[in-house]
Amino acid sequence: MIRLFALMTLGLCFPYFIRSQTSPAAPAGPVPVDSPLERLKSLLDERQISWEKGRIYPFEDVFDTAEEGKAPSVFIRIPAKNRPENEEPWTFVLLCPLNEEEGKFLFSTETALAFVREITAMEEIPADCFAAFPGGEDAPPEGEEVFPAADSIINDPFYTLIFRLEPAERPGSLVFRHGTESSLVQLDMLKPLPRLCNEENMAYSFGEPAELLRLGIAESSPCLRRLQSQGFRALQAEAREGSHPIDPEALGRLIARYAVQRGIYRDDSSLHYNFLTLAGHTFFLSEGLILTAFLFCNACGLVWFITTVLRKGRKHRSPPAEIFGAAALFSMNAEMFIALAVNIIYLPFLLGAFLLLLLGRILKNPVLVWICAILAPLPLMLLPLLYRDGFPAYLKLLADAGHRRLLFAALLILPFLLLLLRALALSLATMKNRE
Repeated sequence: MIRLFALMTLGLCFPYFIRSQTSPAAPAGPVPVDSPLERLKSLLDERQISWEKGRIYPFEDVFDTAEEGKAPSVFIRIPAKNRPENEEPWTFVLLCPLNEEEGKFLFSTETALAFVREITAMEEIPADCFAAFPGGEDAPPEGEEVFPAADSIINDPFYTLIFRLEPAERPGSLVFRHGTESSLVQLDMLKPLPRLCNEENMAYSFGEPAELLRLGIAESSPCLRRLQSQGFRALQAEAREGSHPIDPEALGRLIARYAVQRGIYRDDSSLHYNFLTLAGHTFFLSEGLILTAFLFCNACGLVWFITTVLRKGRKHRSPPAEIFGAAALFSMNAEMFIALAVNIIYLPFLLGAFLLLLLGRILKNPVLVWICAILAPLPLMLLPLLYRDGFPAYLKLLADAGHRRLLFAALLILPFLLLLLRALALSLATMKNRE
């Protein structure tokens, strides 16, 4: 009889234990009373903001430390509102590690709370939104879970978009980390950001170029690498010092408006793109645009090559300058085909070099051809200079390169050497004619 009564009691109480804890009087679990997480709960209670306690995701290696994934976390839930029918159940998570100074929460936490206020007031929210503050200390004993995995606020990484806000003390500009050594974030996730930042009069930039990440010259965010390795659509924003301090209310408003952008929830977004930032404006180069420019350049190179061959057939002898010019375009076309096979992100820099090579192939004035030959490698030289440690790292990369990488570097230099030979041939021909 006693066993039956105990089983009935456990059955009545079990639903309570698998729910997220929402009351300040709930057991604190392994979190100390004087921890930042407990102080956050008190702050939320003072501001009358409903909060829950649970696990953000059951895979611990998503977070900076194992403890951050195992320990209970506090999150604020904003359910989807007026979501269109037949739309996938997306989840937007503003992941905000806590940061404080002398018991006072700093910029990142206030931004997350501003995000909650802003998005709660919106009439239409296409995704279930969360402001999540991961716990990072005093994890439970090994093998023991404070909350079952069913309490995770994330069910499917594929339909989850994570916006991680890096803690900062005196922010003045935003840096969006948009890629890792293995892949970029989807293009649709980046497109709204420049417009939203301009509307809020907020300085922004994007992180290390993907080309440098792939070459090993730059290093991506470890947290972003872990999130992407688990299949999440993840973007990281870092606030850095700048001339005009960022208002947490403005940034919270920006993130809330970003969260309701329909474009960022598409599952067919391109991962092969590039972009240019000129005079404070960002121009995105889609995969289709890059391929169109590539086909145009290849068509130009093919026309000049065929013209040179036909001219050689008629005259039985083609001037050396013409041969060198055609060979330069042909070799650059071959390199662009190789770049297309490896990764399309390298093409814009090669296309810039190709246009200068094409100009050097068309011009007849030796001085102008010399100028084109000297400037042609410039787009490729600018690539490592885009990163603050890029050029030294680039030189180290060449110094440590094996035979295979050195062969690639030699092939890359070949078109520019051929154009220099064309300039030299034209100069010699001009001097001979004058004599």
